[in-house]
Amino acid sequence: MVLDDIHTVLPTTDVLVAALALTPETRHVIGARELAALPNDAVVVNVARGAVIDTEALVTALRGGEIAAAGLDVTDPEPLGDGHPLWSMDNVFISSHCADSLEFVTQKLIERVQDNLRRFGRDEELVGQVDWTAGY
Repeated sequence: MVLDDIHTVLPTTDVLVAALALTPETRHVIGARELAALPNDAVVVNVARGAVIDTEALVTALRGGEIAAAGLDVTDPEPLGDGHPLWSMDNVFISSHCADSLEFVTQKLIERVQDNLRRFGRDEELVGQVDWTAGY
């Protein structure tokens, strides 16, 4: 979905899952306007980066009943400070942002390095390069 089209689908969205890179264009892409466009029984889930959702707007929408609930694997700021309103909301689930084990991450890193060494030796394009223009 192109971000320009987001406002056409929000009014019929039951669960909004944010799973996109954080770039200047996506910072606070979900703000007060977007949250207000969702149905009152909608759930917002963020598994991307905390700053793709405007935290103050999220708190306001949750308190005001504009959305039903939120599931947050990431927050902005991260970590949330003691006493932040999101901690005490019954309709918010905050996970620890640590889905991968050290063993899994280490194995995946080894596989990536091995693959890229083979690619480098064959003068092929490397996998996982940073696109400085895109910002990730």
